[in-house]
Amino acid sequence: MIKKGYITLVFSILLLFLGTLLINIKNNTLTNEAFISAGILSVIFIVVQIISVRLRKNADNYLLSLVMFMSSISAIMILRLKPDLYMHQIVWICIGLIVF
Repeated sequence: MIKKGYITLVFSILLLFLGTLLINIKNNTLTNEAFISAGILSVIFIVVQIISVRLRKNADNYLLSLVMFMSSISAIMILRLKPDLYMHQIVWICIGLIVF
């Protein structure tokens, strides 16, 4: 059975990849670096979720998943509005999750 919070985590990861794909198709700039950074961020999402569940049994998994969802939306919006700042946004999201 799927644990609480993992469905929103999967949705956040799918949103990040599909948003990156659609914006890159729209701009005719299908680059590997956008997908590699989205993949790294997705791996960090998963690792943080697993560590949070293992270390804190009473942790609110929905809250962490919603933070990841909002982070995915912010990365997609930055990619759409100012593509040159996309990598900076991904780096700051990763730093925030690692510090968490």
